[in-house]
Amino acid sequence: MTRIGILGGTFDPIHYGHLVIAEDARVYLHLEKVLIVPAYQPPHKPNGSYSPFQYRVRMVELAIARNPHLALSLIETRLPVPSYTTDTVRALQAELGVDAELHFIMGMDSLANLLTWHKPDELVRLCHIVVAERAGYQVDIAKLEQSVAREGRAAACVLH
Repeated sequence: MTRIGILGGTFDPIHYGHLVIAEDARVYLHLEKVLIVPAYQPPHKPNGSYSPFQYRVRMVELAIARNPHLALSLIETRLPVPSYTTDTVRALQAELGVDAELHFIMGMDSLANLLTWHKPDELVRLCHIVVAERAGYQVDIAKLEQSVAREGRAAACVLH
């Protein structure tokens, strides 16, 4: 079983916080690598409110160039728009195969809004949710677990 992390986002710009979260999750969870997946067309942001995709991709390339455990994934360029995380994770699983165990990495701010995402219950079934703490955000994980159908899987693993 290959353990793969996925860190998605607009990355406008990518910053040290993103890189620290990716690396912490990789080390803590013994992930082989973490895929950095820029959103092609983020569904929660109005068009034109973020930099063009090719600029955001170039920022990611430069930011991860010296870390062999981080890799850029352009999978969202091959998917319908807008970019829904559930579709991205499903496509990555198909691309990587059934032997890939996927861990979707997000901040506590994103987890706080998870129920507003497209098909959050399916997302929780497709992968492990890994959450980095973020100052000012608290989530009642027990309540979240009651809200999503997870087939015996915890809704989220929180990195402290």
